[in-house]
Amino acid sequence: MKCESCNSSYIKNGSNCYKIKENYIFYDPNNLDELLNCSSFSKYIIENTHECIQDPGDYYILNSNIGLIRKCHPNCLNCTSSPELDENENIISQNCTECISGYHFEFNTNNCYNDSILEQGYYYSQNDNMYHKCDIQCKTCKNYSTSEEPNCILCNNDLWYYTADNYPDTQCYNNESINLNIYFLGEIYENDNNENIITYKWFSCYSTCKSCSNKGDALYHDCDLCLSNYHFIDETKNCVTKEYAKNNSLYLSGEIFKQCDIACKRCEKGPEIDNTNCIECNTMEDYYNIEGDISNCFNYETLPNKGYYLDEEELLWKECYERCETCISKGNNKNMNCLSTKLIKIS
Repeated sequence: MKCESCNSSYIKNGSNCYKIKENYIFYDPNNLDELLNCSSFSKYIIENTHECIQDPGDYYILNSNIGLIRKCHPNCLNCTSSPELDENENIISQNCTECISGYHFEFNTNNCYNDSILEQGYYYSQNDNMYHKCDIQCKTCKNYSTSEEPNCILCNNDLWYYTADNYPDTQCYNNESINLNIYFLGEIYENDNNENIITYKWFSCYSTCKSCSNKGDALYHDCDLCLSNYHFIDETKNCVTKEYAKNNSLYLSGEIFKQCDIACKRCEKGPEIDNTNCIECNTMEDYYNIEGDISNCFNYETLPNKGYYLDEEELLWKECYERCETCISKGNNKNMNCLSTKLIKIS
């Protein structure tokens, strides 16, 4: 006779029902003849160990008819089986079906935890009352956490994730997710209880840099490479444009901006012997063209001789009257305006 179910004093195996003897507990479903005789005071038998006990305590009862019980993980109120272990006896699954008070399931597992798991890279979701894993970039996180919206509280420094300039502190980056052309990993020194602690942060390069290895500023850009249409200033790590060069007495020589002669406000090439090659004179330092010479600029100290005066209306050096060695303004036969006269050689 084939049975679909058995009475309470029988146990089912396959399509057959077997009588449970008084004070005996069946414990091996693969061997129905092997029974364990427990005393009348020890009504329960533990699965696997076959030990008879009187009080099941925290054990999960598999079959109340025969007193077969199973030890659940301490975090389980009920379970499907004892915890699953790996070869090193680490718990792979707690196999809980219900958690004890104050504990909740980890999402997509049969494991139960309390809030201590939050320090291990999890957040609690009130939507499903489960603990969810933070995104890999976070050591700890809050609320919803994805790669696009990680909501990190602390970065996962073990995998070299750190915060970055110009990004929210809730996002973390490593060398695979940050643009290494414009960011570099720099040290930060913090003081904690009088102890110096070194941590790291992704610092952005100065805005003119294509790449860098140090944090620059407006005075020292500290670029390793310049952005397109930018060039280094000679003997510096500063990158500037042609427009900047035009307004700052620089000229382009090959791929490098070099300094014009001090006499020039603007130039297209560097100075040569007896020629400053200026396009515009540096009038802020009292440099002016000599009348008729538009590429050379002079101040009073650099004039080829002292026989010039400054025409303050035209801002040009002009020659003194022919009889003057030095003068203060334009002269003529009647009023030479000499400061000193030339010595006239009498033959």
